[in-house]
Amino acid sequence: MLALLLAIAACALLAASLYDVGWRLIPDKISVILLAVGGVLRFLDGGAIALGYALLASAVVFALLLAAFSAGIMGGGDVKLGAAATMLVPLAHVPSYLLAVALAGGVVSLVYVLLHYTFRNRPPRAAVATALAGPPRQRPLMRRLAAAELRRIRTKASIPYGLAIAAGALVTMGGPLN
Repeated sequence: MLALLLAIAACALLAASLYDVGWRLIPDKISVILLAVGGVLRFLDGGAIALGYALLASAVVFALLLAAFSAGIMGGGDVKLGAAATMLVPLAHVPSYLLAVALAGGVVSLVYVLLHYTFRNRPPRAAVATALAGPPRQRPLMRRLAAAELRRIRTKASIPYGLAIAAGALVTMGGPLN
């Protein structure tokens, strides 16, 4: 059962990452799934008391991320995803989760800055052609996503922080950050 719950959580985190990169939206359903799976994991971990502490930790993370949202630093979907993903992590490893999210966020931001400086002066068609790689039958969707993402990169638009949240949760949800 544990393996199934972790697989569901991993798939939901992957879906959140893809949605955030492609559309800068994270569906609420994904956060609800993560909250439910995390609740079951924490209950299996230590009963109602562990679940209560996990809910408290999730609420604290929600409040911290809500402050970032209020300051315009991150989106609402990121706030919900970050709080829900906190439920996937054993209470003792929440600091490791937050550190992993921060480190992954730094990497994602650095990649986006480097991509901005790489593609900022290229004509849009050349930039899209450079970014495309993959089988021909996947290119229509790939072309649309690449074009949209390159537009965002060239204009220094938002960074998909859901990707960093998902990475941090995937690294720590099974246990400590080693």
